[in-house]
Amino acid sequence: MIVSESVHVDALGQRRESHRPTQAGFREAVSAGTTAAVSLVHGILGAIFRQARR
Repeated sequence: MIVSESVHVDALGQRRESHRPTQAGFREAVSAGTTAAVSLVHGILGAIFRQARR
C-alpha cells in the first residue's frame, strides 16, 4: 500500500512539474507500479504457501 501510494505521488509530481507527461516518465511510472504489484503479489502468495505448509 505504502509503495503504490508513493509511486502515485511521484507520477503526479512529475506531471505537475512538466505540465505534460513524457513517454519516459510514463514508462517509469508503469514499470514502478508493475514492480510494486509483482512484489505485493509475490508476498501474498508466499504468505499463503507458508501457511499451507503448516
